[in-house]
Amino acid sequence: MKLLEIGYIKKPKGLKGELIAVLHDRDGSFISSNSKVYIDVNTEYTVQTFKSYKDAFILKLDSIDDRNQSDLFKGKKIYITKDFAASLNTESEIFLATLIDYKVFNNSLLIGKLVGFLNTKAHDIIQVETPDPDIENKKSQKSLKVDEDPLLSMLELPWVSQFIQSVDHDKKEIFLDVPVDLLDPDFLSTSKKS
Repeated sequence: MKLLEIGYIKKPKGLKGELIAVLHDRDGSFISSNSKVYIDVNTEYTVQTFKSYKDAFILKLDSIDDRNQSDLFKGKKIYITKDFAASLNTESEIFLATLIDYKVFNNSLLIGKLVGFLNTKAHDIIQVETPDPDIENKKSQKSLKVDEDPLLSMLELPWVSQFIQSVDHDKKEIFLDVPVDLLDPDFLSTSKKS
């Protein structure tokens, strides 16, 4: 069984075993009573209650009934099965974690691979790993740092409906229409030459 990380336990809440959960997907509508979740991969729990709380969620799991038990979950990761996550993808709602490793295009130009995402109060951000546009210059000047991957740089782009053209799950491709000001101008000029 393949699992997909959906968030983590921030801390316990109250004395009755409730947990504050921070999810990568700000909506959280895919979790409800009787949903199955996994904590640190190895243990399955059934969700008893799940409700919104500030910028997170309050989660009550079966068999966790007091503060002492819930204290043990602080910082632990929460997972769901990949099959369940795949069933959530629809035209109108996409579960971000299922898009990891998809190719990302902007107006038919391949800009890289989706490697992660961030949640902000305003909207989600996708992290796209791109070829480093300055690689030839860095090689010639021998200015690469020891821990620097010379072939990659990171673009962070807003994941908002007005920029999303389509998502092809069969081909694992995402097509965007992002304003060029949000893209690295060096990357764009290098990409057009190739």
